Amino acid sequence: KEAVKYVQKQSEIIIGLQNVLRSSQDELVERAGKVVIEQKKLMKMIEKGLKESSELKDLYQKSIPTKIGEVKYIISETNAKNINELKSLGDQFIQKEQSLIRVLGIKGEKKPTIIVLVTQDLVQKGINAGDLASAIGSEFGTGGGGKPHMATTGAQNNDQLGSLLNQANTHIKLALTTLK
Repeated sequence: KEAVKYVQKQSEIIIGLQNVLRSSQDELVERAGKVVIEQKKLMKMIEKGLKESSELKDLYQKSIPTKIGEVKYIISETNAKNINELKSLGDQFIQKEQSLIRVLGIKGEKKPTIIVLVTQDLVQKGINAGDLASAIGSEFGTGGGGKPHMATTGAQNNDQLGSLLNQANTHIKLALTTLK
């Protein structure tokens, strides 16, 4: 009687695993092995992503700002993988700062992109990231825009990233001269 219960329980476990792994009983061990290998690959990708994110965080924190009056601004190129990584990083830090404009640039597959970040106190004083991005982008025949505290723009090719960052510098200085 106990042996029958044991076999029934094992059968239920096998059927459950077949459903979860979507495989037949004959393929169950092979499929479970593939799942374990895939999990290891994903864990390595996560660890690599966390390391790269940490490196970006260090770069962000070590940047030396330029100061005009009470407002600081920092413009730099980063090695971020994509604009979403920049947005995530920028959003974390811009919330912790006061009177800061931050511009981060990356080279994309074909075109460069910059993100313009503005702290809330400056937004309330009339500095708008969307307006800055639009003005910078117009110098390169591209658009640009976003929210008052975070916006993006770009240029036609990666060789223009330096010029894009220089234009960001010019437009930030101009915006700060009109600060309320």
